[in-house]
Amino acid sequence: MINDNLLKIITIIEIVYLIYMFIFFKTYYSFNHPYEYIIEYKLSTFFNHSIYKNKYSNKICYFGKYAIILLSLFLLLRYFIYKSNINIIKYTTIIIILLTFMISWLNMNAVIYLIPYYILEFYILYILFNNTKNLQVNSNIIIKL
Repeated sequence: MINDNLLKIITIIEIVYLIYMFIFFKTYYSFNHPYEYIIEYKLSTFFNHSIYKNKYSNKICYFGKYAIILLSLFLLLRYFIYKSNINIIKYTTIIIILLTFMISWLNMNAVIYLIPYYILEFYILYILFNNTKNLQVNSNIIIKL
């Protein structure tokens, strides 16, 4: 099982980073893919974000800001309940990572801002899956003895 202090530190870092980058961070730089222009003009204002490089602003739409708040709440909830059922936490985390990855392609800036989040989440999953396998192997050895 993952060390409680390590998970606490990673969770705090992830939440602070995500909220800062998606809600407060402003820049001139913008990363766009061709379909963002379609999203910008065809969908509701809830999905509008600045796609121009000459404007100093936050490059995340309202949808992204609300989604990050929900993701941060999930991370906080995961920290408090991860000991109760580790398998549910592992597979829920995988689903959340996949959903986050797919939806983030609405805004290329979001994809880039989420790279550190993905790195930390894969590190957590690596620890969770490896420790579970080690526990299963050790219990099988004890049973065979």
